[in-house]
Amino acid sequence: MKLTHTLLLIVGTATIAQADLLPAPGATDEECGRLGVMHYDPYDLPEGVKPEDVRKCEAHPMSAQNYWGWGKYVPRWFPSLDARYWFPSIDSLYKSRETSET
Repeated sequence: MKLTHTLLLIVGTATIAQADLLPAPGATDEECGRLGVMHYDPYDLPEGVKPEDVRKCEAHPMSAQNYWGWGKYVPRWFPSLDARYWFPSIDSLYKSRETSET
């Protein structure tokens, strides 16, 4: 009986939390595809930020979720972290190239 009450409480809370989120203005499933539509909380936006400033797609187009050649065959659980997260030394390499070119 306790498990049933706990489960109902969790499901109800998750439903209410999800109901507060709105899709980004102008974002559609056709446009974003496997990247997913970005949802945001209108009451949690920083001061001066308009809803139109929110990114349309949840994942970034240059992320692993949109890797060229894999397309829709990449599973949704595949990590979409930037290479700089896994290899922090790459960031310093990019910075050194930028300074040497100028």
